[in-house]
Amino acid sequence: MKKKKIKKRKFVRPKAGLKPSGPVNQLSHAGVRFHKNFVYDQLRYTILTITQMSETDKALVQATLKTINSANEALTLPQIQHLDGNPRNNKTANLQLNGWACTCLDSTGTGRCYVLSYRGIEVALLFKRQLTEVKLQEGDKQPEGVCQDQEEAWMRLDLFGASAKRANLVLTTTLNQLKEENKLLTTRVNTLEELNTRLEHAENKRQNELSKPKRKRRRK
Repeated sequence: MKKKKIKKRKFVRPKAGLKPSGPVNQLSHAGVRFHKNFVYDQLRYTILTITQMSETDKALVQATLKTINSANEALTLPQIQHLDGNPRNNKTANLQLNGWACTCLDSTGTGRCYVLSYRGIEVALLFKRQLTEVKLQEGDKQPEGVCQDQEEAWMRLDLFGASAKRANLVLTTTLNQLKEENKLLTTRVNTLEELNTRLEHAENKRQNELSKPKRKRRRK
């Protein structure tokens, strides 16, 4: 039996440089993994803080906001709770921080705008709409929309919803498309008007040349 010759494999020198230990473009416990052009990666991003809230806290906040109709009610939310029910016992073990806070944003001092936050994350905006006091004179009719309850003047904006841009995304996109089409049509109209003006000048020049009497050449 003849022995089969086994071909020797060529030695392939590995490429110099660092090699990724796993999937590239991902973060690990050691930081950013190496990959090609990693120095150009963006390492800082801007995100909505409210999206980092846990599902448990989110459900708690949404359930609480349903019962808040004005800033006066928001100011009564417990920020510190005593576990034993004794308000004089201020030991750390006896205190439970609920994390609610209601801050006035109105610089005029009228107290019409408040922001409600939970554990440092803003969750709702409370705004008191403008009120007008009407004094009836003799013969005047009672005005419509009389505010029977002062709390009806308050509006609450939950910050869990979509932004104004995303809420009207279809309308905004359509409006931008119409603006672009209007811009193109305006440019086309201007071009046609300029071309029409040139043609009118050329036609007027031709008519003037035709209207001039031709001089008869003298015969020698």
